Amino acid sequence: MNNSQINTILKIIKKSKKYCSLSEEILKKEIKKYFQLNPKSIKHLEKPKSKKFKEVIKSIKSKIHLVYGSFQTKDKGKRDEYLRNIQGINDYTNHDMILSTSVSSKERLNDYKTLYRNIFKITGKPKKIIDLGCGLNPISYPYIGITDLIYKAYDIDKDDCKFLNHYFNLMKSYTKLKGIADVNDLSSLKEIKKLPRADICFMFKFLDVIESKGHKLSEQIIKTLNCKHLVISFPTKTVSGKKMKHPYRGWIEKMLERIDYPFEKINTDNEVFYIVSKQ
Repeated sequence: MNNSQINTILKIIKKSKKYCSLSEEILKKEIKKYFQLNPKSIKHLEKPKSKKFKEVIKSIKSKIHLVYGSFQTKDKGKRDEYLRNIQGINDYTNHDMILSTSVSSKERLNDYKTLYRNIFKITGKPKKIIDLGCGLNPISYPYIGITDLIYKAYDIDKDDCKFLNHYFNLMKSYTKLKGIADVNDLSSLKEIKKLPRADICFMFKFLDVIESKGHKLSEQIIKTLNCKHLVISFPTKTVSGKKMKHPYRGWIEKMLERIDYPFEKINTDNEVFYIVSKQ
């Protein structure tokens, strides 16, 4: 397929509110990946008004939704109002309202305070955190309980990163938080190598998203990150809310044992967290 065909599909996908804020480079990457796995579908691109062409677009959208689009709730549009209403670091009400506009952070609302306390019992209190595939997780900052903190967040959604930078700027009035959010394709090992050193790297529900085949990339990322500790989580429920039959990830436990990275596990109602030491 040629660049013109890729751009045609990109324009169609970007018309959807769900995907309009996603990085164009990442969307192009997903489009190319789809046709690498489904090479026979390329011929349908020659007839953009055909039923087969529409089916191809639908399939690509379904894949993108599965990987990137299933993390926002219907209340996403209200988060700007909640942000304007924040009255300080102890304003948990508006922080929680923002966190509730993202599926994953909404699931953690009842766990954040205990979760961070239990993580820091193992890792010690960090001075620098990086957060990969962050979504709105940085808004849980009040639950971290560390005023003087450097927090660097990375995601593929431009609107989310812009929103987080507004939040970080607001927090400068109340705390010593030094935060920044950047758009980054974290499925690229080249980009992972550029990330700064940190005490802790959060990877909440991240590895399941970036892996499309096997676990080689996950291992490379884990080895490459220049962090003392990694906090890697996986969902223990399906998208429909049902408990998984096998919530633990045997593959990551075996891999961490093989590369000699000690780890401990923390369980919540919706996730299992692996706290990995690289020291």
